[in-house]
Amino acid sequence: MLRATAVALTVVLVGACSSVPPSTPTPSPVGAAATPAVSEGQSASPAPAQLSPPSSQSLIADALKAGRIDYPTSLLYRAYAAFGDGRLPDEFLGPGPADPDTMVLAEAGHFAVAEPEKVSPELKAFLVRPTDPASAFAHPATGGNGIALAAANPGGKTSGALSTLTCGSNGWTSAMSTLPQLAFKVWAQCAGVTSDFEREIATVVGFMDELWGTETKDMGEPQPDLVGESDPEEYGGDEAIDVYIVYPAQSCVRPGCRPVSEGAVAVTVPAPPFDPESSRRSWKSSAYMLVLRDRIPTASSGSATCGIRSDLAHEFFHVLQMSHNEGIGWQVGSIAGQKVWQENWFVEASATWAESQYVRDCATQEVYPRFTGFQSDDASLIGLQASDPFLHKYHAFIWPYFMSQQSGPLVVPEIWKALEGKKTWDDIREAIDARVSFHDQFREFAVRNLDQEFDPTKDKTLQKTYATETPEGGGDQNFPLDVEPTYQVASAGSDPHVAAIPGVCPSGNGACGLSLAAGPEDQPPLEFKELLYPLLAHYYRFIPEEMVKPDAPKVGRLVFDFSGLSHSEDMDVDLVVKVHDKGWERRKIDPSGRVTFCRNTKADHVDELLLVLSDHQKDEKAALVDGSFSVWSYERPCSGIVGTVTATASFFAGQTETTTMSLQLVFQKGLWRAQSGSSWSLSGSEPNIGPGGVRGVTTLSGGGPFLQPVPRDKTNMVEGWGKITGDECLNG
Repeated sequence: MLRATAVALTVVLVGACSSVPPSTPTPSPVGAAATPAVSEGQSASPAPAQLSPPSSQSLIADALKAGRIDYPTSLLYRAYAAFGDGRLPDEFLGPGPADPDTMVLAEAGHFAVAEPEKVSPELKAFLVRPTDPASAFAHPATGGNGIALAAANPGGKTSGALSTLTCGSNGWTSAMSTLPQLAFKVWAQCAGVTSDFEREIATVVGFMDELWGTETKDMGEPQPDLVGESDPEEYGGDEAIDVYIVYPAQSCVRPGCRPVSEGAVAVTVPAPPFDPESSRRSWKSSAYMLVLRDRIPTASSGSATCGIRSDLAHEFFHVLQMSHNEGIGWQVGSIAGQKVWQENWFVEASATWAESQYVRDCATQEVYPRFTGFQSDDASLIGLQASDPFLHKYHAFIWPYFMSQQSGPLVVPEIWKALEGKKTWDDIREAIDARVSFHDQFREFAVRNLDQEFDPTKDKTLQKTYATETPEGGGDQNFPLDVEPTYQVASAGSDPHVAAIPGVCPSGNGACGLSLAAGPEDQPPLEFKELLYPLLAHYYRFIPEEMVKPDAPKVGRLVFDFSGLSHSEDMDVDLVVKVHDKGWERRKIDPSGRVTFCRNTKADHVDELLLVLSDHQKDEKAALVDGSFSVWSYERPCSGIVGTVTATASFFAGQTETTTMSLQLVFQKGLWRAQSGSSWSLSGSEPNIGPGGVRGVTTLSGGGPFLQPVPRDKTNMVEGWGKITGDECLNG
């Protein structure tokens, strides 16, 4: 017997139209990269915002790719750029903000171990500790203006709050953490400088004391520093993690210093002991940190502490990453035929996330602006095909942020703990996937990146934004909303049925969607060429033309066909639609077929559609999703449906029911009505339940004309059955 009201069933309509479906002649030349067409009466779309001027790091990267400089030279120039060294050639003085090259010395260190004969003395000077006489930071002599500086403390003793500090013979002094355990030590130059180094040391000690407890609670303690045997001062003199305050930019104390653009802020360097020594690719290591003096607030700047606190949180997280596995973050790659060391995206992504987790009050200015970069990059999560892979791995903090919302903030430290002893980037990918599945969750990530409050909506998947705080501690109410992704904009050339939507995108991305005009039944489809890399999403925005131009003919129905896209098993299709007088809904679409919106029904009277195509394949070597999808916008509304609906239910062990309906429906006076000839059939089995339990099984069978009343729209064709989807045909 049919118990359709007893359980929610899945319903699939397999369309079999009695008339020929819309034809698909040769498509119009529509491509996502084309210039948007503009309909009569519409102004041209605003031009996209100008890109930032190139940074020194990007100019150096371009020269490496072009083969104008070799890899070791690029490392040296990046070190010069990061620390405002006057030896950087003029052609690499980028006018734009410097990229946060926080791991340049770690990368150089890997190169130096692998190919020591190619490391120049100038680069070696950046690979020893600042207190080493051979260090690039060891001998301050002049200020940034070239004027000699007097010794700040010729007597060798400091004064003020840290009056117990002694200036060493190497011109450096240090103060220990105030924590009870042997945690860290902060160093600053004390001879030949005019800076208020005592206050700077005290400031960094205070911030590190706070971060030590919060970050080690989640990540565990760092690997202790090595203690020198022949030279007790070689590694700082004890097992404490060393933090060195160094002098770049205008405060730089070397001749010919140049300003460091905002963004080059701090560096972490792996250091011995390495465990195990024999397996570099999976070793644990200690580390030390370099922080730039200019990021430390002066006495007059008061509470302007976000820069240095975020820097310390980021770099200390790198120290803790290395305590679990330093070698796994790096692998050998190739650029312009040269062997280079490349950093895995998750290293910087998770350290940038750590800034938002452990210094949350500063995330609005120090971290969340990177989301704008992620939204504007046409790049996969893992950085493939990114316009700037170097910077993209910082933008990708949003994945660890998403993970912390889905599974709690401890998920990120758990990944690093799980990587102990692992050796490959595949291990990193699998450790991430084991905790938040790319297959199941990447589409949720892609939809959340629409970054809007969909009001009103009853859809729980649309109610959560990045500003939603979770009970586990993920999310932040101060996360910016309306930082929408870049919408793909296509042109149909002279086709009057598509036009760019000008000036309506809240994120200021310029033309951020297409208006679709009502067309005749024989119109060709709009073809949107696609190329999706693994862990990449593309976004489209469609609006029926009468919503943009009230005097335009009304679009009666919209048809989307995704069957022209390859590898649909790796793809997810989501349509977030604004239904007239109802609000926003999310609809998960079969990526191998077609979906029709009958705008003459209440359920499908959509005023706006946001299309999200995402590739959840986690293997960067997987085949790409490519091909094209088609869109039709017809003036004539839907008039009929012919097809088969099959539903299967299980209520108890041993019971199954399968109900099939062969439907011929017509839309009349606002209702879907069954035509003569519609029928239903039932097959399956159910247990005979009596006193003492199940006594037997009855075989079910039956059928007949379809007589059940049809509801007002096709959202619930039969009570409890769910939405019928399929081809709407023109046999009205």
